[in-house]
Amino acid sequence: MELFTLKERTVVSPDGKWVVQEGKEDGRLLGPAGAQIPMSQAVALGLAKPKEDPKSPPVDEKGMRLDGPTLEEYVKAGYKPEHYPPEGYAEKDSPALQELRASQEAEKKSAAEKAEAEKDAAEKAAKKSEDKAGGKKAENKGGKKA
Repeated sequence: MELFTLKERTVVSPDGKWVVQEGKEDGRLLGPAGAQIPMSQAVALGLAKPKEDPKSPPVDEKGMRLDGPTLEEYVKAGYKPEHYPPEGYAEKDSPALQELRASQEAEKKSAAEKAEAEKDAAEKAAKKSEDKAGGKKAENKGGKKA
Protein backbone atom coordinates (compact mmCIF):
# COMPACT_ATOMS: atom_id res chain seq x y z
CA MET A 1 0.00 0.00 0.00
CA GLU A 2 1.32 3.41 -1.01
CA LEU A 3 1.57 5.96 1.79
CA PHE A 4 1.36 9.74 1.91
CA THR A 5 3.31 11.75 4.46
CA LEU A 6 1.49 14.72 5.99
CA LYS A 7 3.44 17.95 5.61
CA GLU A 8 1.71 19.59 8.58
CA ARG A 9 -0.66 18.79 11.40
CA THR A 10 -3.92 17.96 9.66
CA VAL A 11 -7.48 18.11 11.00
CA VAL A 12 -10.40 16.61 9.11
CA SER A 13 -14.17 16.99 9.44
CA PRO A 14 -15.86 14.71 11.97
CA ASP A 15 -16.95 12.39 9.16
CA GLY A 16 -13.39 12.36 7.79
CA LYS A 17 -14.41 13.55 4.33
CA TRP A 18 -12.54 16.87 4.07
CA VAL A 19 -9.71 18.84 5.61
CA VAL A 20 -10.69 21.74 7.87
CA GLN A 21 -8.74 24.69 9.17
CA GLU A 22 -7.96 24.15 12.79
CA GLY A 23 -10.17 26.26 15.03
CA LYS A 24 -12.61 27.06 12.20
CA GLU A 25 -14.70 23.95 12.60
CA ASP A 26 -14.93 20.99 14.89
CA GLY A 27 -12.85 18.18 13.59
CA ARG A 28 -10.65 15.33 14.45
CA LEU A 29 -6.91 15.06 14.16
CA LEU A 30 -5.87 13.06 11.14
CA GLY A 31 -2.29 13.23 12.17
CA PRO A 32 0.65 15.44 13.09
CA ALA A 33 3.25 16.57 10.57
CA GLY A 34 5.23 13.58 9.37
CA ALA A 35 2.42 11.06 9.98
CA GLN A 36 1.68 8.69 7.15
CA ILE A 37 -1.77 7.91 5.80
CA PRO A 38 -2.90 5.74 2.89
CA MET A 39 -2.44 7.48 -0.46
CA SER A 40 -6.08 6.77 -1.37
CA GLN A 41 -7.21 8.74 1.71
CA ALA A 42 -4.83 11.61 0.89
CA VAL A 43 -6.23 11.74 -2.67
CA ALA A 44 -9.83 11.65 -1.40
CA LEU A 45 -9.11 14.56 0.97
CA GLY A 46 -7.41 16.57 -1.78
CA LEU A 47 -4.02 16.45 -0.08
CA ALA A 48 -2.44 14.58 -2.99
CA LYS A 49 -3.10 14.23 -6.68
CA PRO A 50 -3.83 10.78 -8.02
CA LYS A 51 -1.00 9.20 -9.98
CA GLU A 52 -1.68 8.81 -13.63
CA ASP A 53 -2.30 5.30 -14.77
CA PRO A 54 0.41 4.48 -17.33
CA LYS A 55 -2.19 2.44 -19.22
CA SER A 56 -4.63 5.34 -19.56
CA PRO A 57 -4.45 7.44 -22.73
CA PRO A 58 -3.27 11.05 -22.55
CA VAL A 59 -6.02 13.68 -22.22
CA ASP A 60 -6.21 17.46 -22.62
CA GLU A 61 -7.45 19.96 -20.02
CA LYS A 62 -11.06 19.24 -21.04
CA GLY A 63 -10.60 15.50 -20.54
CA MET A 64 -10.62 14.78 -24.27
CA ARG A 65 -8.34 11.98 -25.44
CA LEU A 66 -5.30 13.05 -27.45
CA ASP A 67 -4.63 9.71 -29.12
CA GLY A 68 -7.39 9.96 -31.73
CA PRO A 69 -7.14 9.95 -35.50
CA THR A 70 -6.37 12.86 -37.80
CA LEU A 71 -9.19 13.96 -40.10
CA GLU A 72 -7.52 12.11 -42.98
CA GLU A 73 -7.40 8.87 -40.97
CA TYR A 74 -11.00 9.36 -39.83
CA VAL A 75 -12.31 9.81 -43.38
CA LYS A 76 -10.16 6.96 -44.69
CA ALA A 77 -11.84 4.71 -42.09
CA GLY A 78 -15.18 5.54 -43.72
CA TYR A 79 -16.56 8.30 -41.50
CA LYS A 80 -17.99 11.61 -42.67
CA PRO A 81 -15.76 14.65 -42.10
CA GLU A 82 -18.62 16.64 -40.55
CA HIS A 83 -18.65 14.22 -37.61
CA TYR A 84 -14.95 14.75 -36.81
CA PRO A 85 -13.55 14.42 -34.17
CA PRO A 86 -14.97 11.20 -32.74
CA GLU A 87 -16.84 11.60 -29.46
CA GLY A 88 -14.46 11.88 -26.51
CA TYR A 89 -11.44 12.80 -28.65
CA ALA A 90 -9.72 16.10 -29.27
CA GLU A 91 -9.03 17.31 -32.80
CA LYS A 92 -5.58 16.64 -34.24
CA ASP A 93 -4.30 19.45 -36.40
CA SER A 94 -3.70 18.41 -40.00
CA PRO A 95 -3.84 19.94 -43.49
CA ALA A 96 -7.27 18.37 -44.14
CA LEU A 97 -8.61 19.77 -40.86
CA GLN A 98 -7.36 23.26 -41.80
CA GLU A 99 -9.12 22.97 -45.19
CA LEU A 100 -12.34 21.72 -43.54
CA ARG A 101 -12.37 24.59 -41.04
CA ALA A 102 -11.67 27.13 -43.81
CA SER A 103 -14.52 25.79 -45.95
CA GLN A 104 -16.87 25.79 -42.95
CA GLU A 105 -15.98 29.42 -42.23
CA ALA A 106 -16.52 30.32 -45.91
CA GLU A 107 -19.94 28.60 -45.83
CA LYS A 108 -20.91 30.49 -42.67
CA LYS A 109 -19.80 33.78 -44.21
CA SER A 110 -21.66 33.03 -47.44
CA ALA A 111 -24.82 32.06 -45.54
CA ALA A 112 -24.61 35.25 -43.46
CA GLU A 113 -24.15 37.37 -46.60
CA LYS A 114 -27.08 35.61 -48.30
CA ALA A 115 -29.29 36.16 -45.24
CA GLU A 116 -28.31 39.83 -45.17
CA ALA A 117 -29.10 40.20 -48.89
CA GLU A 118 -32.48 38.49 -48.42
CA LYS A 119 -33.24 40.78 -45.47
CA ASP A 120 -32.36 43.86 -47.55
CA ALA A 121 -34.51 42.62 -50.43
CA ALA A 122 -37.45 41.99 -48.08
CA GLU A 123 -37.07 45.46 -46.56
CA LYS A 124 -36.98 47.07 -50.03
CA ALA A 125 -40.06 45.09 -51.11
CA ALA A 126 -41.90 46.13 -47.94
CA LYS A 127 -40.96 49.77 -48.46
CA LYS A 128 -42.03 49.62 -52.11
CA SER A 129 -45.34 48.08 -51.04
CA GLU A 130 -45.82 50.82 -48.43
CA ASP A 131 -45.01 53.48 -51.02
CA LYS A 132 -47.60 52.06 -53.43
CA ALA A 133 -50.20 51.84 -50.66
CA GLY A 134 -49.43 55.43 -49.63
CA GLY A 135 -49.82 56.59 -53.24
CA LYS A 136 -53.24 54.96 -53.57
CA LYS A 137 -54.42 56.63 -50.36
CA ALA A 138 -53.28 59.99 -51.72
CA GLU A 139 -55.16 59.34 -54.98
CA ASN A 140 -58.29 58.38 -53.08
CA LYS A 141 -58.12 61.55 -50.97
CA GLY A 142 -57.53 63.75 -53.98
CA GLY A 143 -60.07 61.98 -56.18
CA LYS A 144 -63.07 62.33 -53.83
CA LYS A 145 -65.86 64.61 -54.98
CA ALA A 146 -67.06 67.16 -52.50
